[in-house]
Amino acid sequence: MYQKILLALIVYFGFTFIFLPVGATACVCSPLGQNAWEAAALTFAGSTVVFEGEVITATDELTPPNAERSPLGPDVIIKFRVTRAYKGINGSSVEVIEQAAYSDCGFGLPVAGARYFIHGFKGKDGRLYVGSCLSISLAGPDLRYARGDPPTEDDLVPFDEKFRLMGHPNLATQGSILRGKVVSLNPPESANTYVTVWEVDEKGRRENLIAARQKVHPDGSFEIKFIPAGTYFVTAEDHRPTPKGRGIGEFGKISLAEKQSLTIPKFRLRPDPLGSITVHVTAPQELNDRIFVWVREAITDWLYGNPYFYAQTSQLDEKGVAHFTYVPYGTYNIYVQLTGDNSDKPSWTHEQARIMLKGDSADFTVTMKKANN
Repeated sequence: MYQKILLALIVYFGFTFIFLPVGATACVCSPLGQNAWEAAALTFAGSTVVFEGEVITATDELTPPNAERSPLGPDVIIKFRVTRAYKGINGSSVEVIEQAAYSDCGFGLPVAGARYFIHGFKGKDGRLYVGSCLSISLAGPDLRYARGDPPTEDDLVPFDEKFRLMGHPNLATQGSILRGKVVSLNPPESANTYVTVWEVDEKGRRENLIAARQKVHPDGSFEIKFIPAGTYFVTAEDHRPTPKGRGIGEFGKISLAEKQSLTIPKFRLRPDPLGSITVHVTAPQELNDRIFVWVREAITDWLYGNPYFYAQTSQLDEKGVAHFTYVPYGTYNIYVQLTGDNSDKPSWTHEQARIMLKGDSADFTVTMKKANN
């Protein structure tokens, strides 16, 4: 639950980061416009194992030489008695590795007898890692989804609405409603299309701050509640991209008064081309396991850039290469860093790296050099 709330808060304030367990090959994060039921389904589908368990033992682990080390804290081996298995578990007990050991499972070493709902992932080293570790008392939507029970009314309320009301309860009576319809490139519209309401500055220019985001209904319509009075910029995006394209749309600027219900004319998504970026890193072999590459859209004016801002990180493969797919055409800055390094005084650096993507693919080579601190 901690991970889901943290991610939602970060997205709400306009910055999208993806948190991955270092030992995991996959991790699912939920867009703020979803509800708890949709998030539970997405997380279940992306997990290797799903089960309810009771902690038997939890011990700090000295990371083996060939295992992946987390920059977030010590690894902990947690042995669970499986009280109910839903996916990928056959035995009565299982061991999983918690790399963010002092966050999810009890904010410290989990206590024997504590009961959790676990989503787990298989790491590249073949071991199981915790993806999310929810106390049974906090795992309502995930439990109901896994058990095949129907969702509650609260499960279907978008996270977005909950967070607005959490911060400003008066919006329940004073907030505005925005309605409309998005016409998708590839129906059904509801599959993964989201409408975003952006803040604008005093000159009416779109800022990189999200006021609201919500998934559209099966027919492409949407109704976003509890929006503060103000001026906004409305966009939509289909989150079902192919490697070569996605659908995006911009309705434009709107103004809302308190308690107003505004219906805007329907607007259509347009095709936006996508490609891939490959970054080759030249560095001593012993550094490869610590290196990660960050590709970030080169926006010269952060506040008024592309509303579909792209930033992503990737680790190196065995050949010292980082791969980025589904990247919008544009210009990007490339940053190569080492986990555990001091960002103010890095031990290794590289020359400024910038790449332009205007076709199916683009390649760049970064050479690391020892810093003169």
